[in-house]
Amino acid sequence: MTRKKQNILIISPHGDDEILGCGGTIHKLCSTGNEVYVLVITNAHHGNPKLYNKTFLKKIRNETILANKFLGVKEVFFFDFPVNNLNKIDYSLIIDSIKKIINKIKPNQIFIPHGNDIHNDHKIVNHCSLVASRPINNKYLINILEYETLSETEWSENYNFTPNYFNVLSKKNLDAKINSMKKYQSQIKKNPHPRSTDVIKSLAHLRGSSIGNTYAESFILKRYINI
Repeated sequence: MTRKKQNILIISPHGDDEILGCGGTIHKLCSTGNEVYVLVITNAHHGNPKLYNKTFLKKIRNETILANKFLGVKEVFFFDFPVNNLNKIDYSLIIDSIKKIINKIKPNQIFIPHGNDIHNDHKIVNHCSLVASRPINNKYLINILEYETLSETEWSENYNFTPNYFNVLSKKNLDAKINSMKKYQSQIKKNPHPRSTDVIKSLAHLRGSSIGNTYAESFILKRYINI
């Protein structure tokens, strides 16, 4: 994606969104010497302790670490905002927490969920990320891209994901994405579910074919600063 080595931050509402939306890109970035970090915003147990007990939380967070370590991610950060209940949280708390991570790792690029995904957590994380990454005292942050999340973006009540930025993937990048997703044993599904390996590969084919390549991941470029 870039010739210079960079710090990259992937902001994920829930564990697995980062792989579904950016897994091939993460592998490509890590393989070319960039330092990639992942931030997971929510805590399932805090959001719904009856449905998601502490054992489940430990399991999915371990899956998140394993999946991202497989791709070469340098570090995964976890916040504890309640899943499915971000609308009940003062947004300034989420924004300030994201700012702290941005100030810590000083990313040159951030990837955030699409602002019109069906899941309200995705909408809120999109908004809070954009506020936290305003170009004030963040001279190092030059790129903001929105990713598409299978089972969230395409199910939007007002689907409008029109990509204008494509990252070509090699077969190795795509295989790494699929194999990392398999680490999420609690989340991966069987075909024809969108979170199945068949559909992940099909989307990569679709995005690649639209730019004359075999595989790709697509994004919406929200901001680019040419410095």
